[in-house]
Amino acid sequence: TNQGIAANAHPIRYGAAVLFSDDTVAIAAQKVAIEYGCTLDAVGQLASAIDKKALRLEEDVTPCRPILLVQCDQYGIAHAPFAPGRAFLTERGYGDCKVLVHQQRQPGIQGGGSTNGEKYPQAQGGVQVEESSSNTSNNNIDLRLLEVEANDLAPAPPDIFGGMITKNHSSQGGLEIQF
Repeated sequence: TNQGIAANAHPIRYGAAVLFSDDTVAIAAQKVAIEYGCTLDAVGQLASAIDKKALRLEEDVTPCRPILLVQCDQYGIAHAPFAPGRAFLTERGYGDCKVLVHQQRQPGIQGGGSTNGEKYPQAQGGVQVEESSSNTSNNNIDLRLLEVEANDLAPAPPDIFGGMITKNHSSQGGLEIQF
């Protein structure tokens, strides 16, 4: 059947969850299509739930905001939302929603990495770090869990004059994305 073919078409599967300010949670899973570009990503599947809770039309009901979002693969690795999900969060006014992502830890570089003698340099700026280590069978992958705002994951607007734009959202110089 076509459903069976699509189910095995892509080796990595994603699920997502969002925590709202009223302590409720919505979950979603990727909807696989044989043609990957037609696959509906997990964060996109949460869009209607986020809008429904945040855009309350009744006066006596307090709108609630998405406060934490995570998208994981079937191995438990947290991934940033893909472009449609990032665009949804930032362009619809949910850019302050925290997003959990795993990042591979890099050992401090001698003479230029960690200045405090630690094995791993600390994150700077507004990036929250939870030290965790994920080890898969015989493949030691040293990961740390980062909490960043959705705004920090979105690209800077295009520069019609052709210059290089550096986007840095934190006042202390945390996450920096260059295009």
